[in-house]
Amino acid sequence: MKLYHFAYLKRVALDELDFAFMARVHTLPRAFIEWRQGRELRRLVSSAYERFPVYRDLWRERGARPEDIRSVNDIRSLPISSKRMFKQYPPEALLGDPPPRPNLYAWKETSGSTGEPFRFPVRAHGLLPDHRRSFYEYRFLLWRGNPLCHIVDRLKSARIDEEPARHEFSLTREELRRDPTGACQALRKFGADVLRGTPTSLFELAEYAARLPEAHRPRPRFIVSASEVLTSAVREHLADTLMGELYNSYGLEEVGGVGIECRMHDGFHIHEESILVEIVDEDGRALPPGTAGRVIVTCFNENQILPFIRYDTGDRGMILAAACPCGLSARRLSIDGRNGGFLTIGSKRFHNFEFEFAMNLFHAHVLRYQLAKQGPERVEIRVIPTRGFSPVIAEDIRRSFQEKFSIAPRITVVHSLPATPAGKTPSIIDETE
Repeated sequence: MKLYHFAYLKRVALDELDFAFMARVHTLPRAFIEWRQGRELRRLVSSAYERFPVYRDLWRERGARPEDIRSVNDIRSLPISSKRMFKQYPPEALLGDPPPRPNLYAWKETSGSTGEPFRFPVRAHGLLPDHRRSFYEYRFLLWRGNPLCHIVDRLKSARIDEEPARHEFSLTREELRRDPTGACQALRKFGADVLRGTPTSLFELAEYAARLPEAHRPRPRFIVSASEVLTSAVREHLADTLMGELYNSYGLEEVGGVGIECRMHDGFHIHEESILVEIVDEDGRALPPGTAGRVIVTCFNENQILPFIRYDTGDRGMILAAACPCGLSARRLSIDGRNGGFLTIGSKRFHNFEFEFAMNLFHAHVLRYQLAKQGPERVEIRVIPTRGFSPVIAEDIRRSFQEKFSIAPRITVVHSLPATPAGKTPSIIDETE
C-alpha cells in the first residue's frame, strides 16, 4: 500500500512539474523551447515507428529512420502525413499495436470543411484532464497577469457547444434556440469570466441578447472564439453586443488547440510546449517566416490515441516574422484560410481561400456570408448585412466577383445562415453535391 501511494505521489509530482513548465513556456528563451521540442520529437517518432504501421510504412517507403531525428530541425526529413493517408488504412490500424482497451477510446470525426471528413480515435474522456483544460484554453489570462492557481481552480468559464461540457457551465445550441431569453439570463446569473464558442454560436447569442434589456444580457469579461474563421465584422459585433474582450483561437479536431491570441490580438501564439508548426510550399519545402504556405503540425501530447506527426491541416498561413510587442517568445501564426477545399464553377477550379479573400474586402458591410454553388455556373452569396450595407455594396460585390473570377453571383440578404450538426457555418458550400 505504501509503495502504491509513493508511486501515485511521484506521478502526480511529475505531472504538476510538467504543468508548471507549460504555464511558463511562452516566456522561456527560444533555444530552450526548441531543445525541449527536439526531445519530445525523438520520443514521439520512436514510439510511432514501433506502434503504428501507418507511420512505419510511410517512413520506410521514404527512407526515413527514427534514429536520424536528433533535433527539432530534423523533422524535415520525415514525409508529410494527411487525412487521405490515414483513410487508406483500416480503422484498427489507427489504434496502434497493442491497441488500447475498448473503454479507453472513442471515435471522432472532423467536420469535413476541406471536403474530406476524417474519422479517428481519441481518448474516451477527451485529450486532457479537466483540471488542465481551463489552462490550455484560457492561458491568455496568465499572460494578462492572472495567477495560475486562479485560472485552474477559480475561473468561472462557460461555453456554447453541441454537447454539454463536464467541467464548466455550458449551453447547447439547441437550448439556446429553444429558450434564448432563459439562456441569456442563465449566463448573466452565472457571471462567467470567460465565454467560449464558435463564431456561429456566439453570433446567435449576440443576436438574441441584443433584443433583451441591458440588465438581462450576458456580460462575460472575455470571449473566446474557436473552431471557425472569425471575420473582422463578426468580431466587432460580438464585442459591441456582449461587451467582452474577444480572443480568437486556432485549433483542429485532431490535435486540439494550436494557438490563441495575446492582448495585442495580432496572430495566434503557438502552444509550443505541445505543438510544433511548420509552413511549407506545395512541394513540402520549408518556408521562412513572413511567407504564406501550407500549415503542417506535429502534436507532442501523450494523451492522444493516434499521434499526428507532420500533419497537413488543410489550412494556409504563415509564421509572423516580427517579435510580438507583448514580449512572449512563442512564435505567432496567422491563418489565411482553408487550403484543401475548392469549388469548380464552369471550366475553372477555385480554392476556397480565394473567395474568402475577396469577401474580406467587404467586411465593413457584411457581418457573415455564405457562398453557395447551386449549379454548374450558378452561384449565390448569402449575406447578413451591417447597417452600412446597401444595393450599391451588393453591386460592388457582384462586380468584384465578375472581374476576379468571371462569376456573376446572385446576392441575397438573409437574417441567419444554417449551421452543420457540428455547430459550424461553412462560408463556402456546394449544394449540387
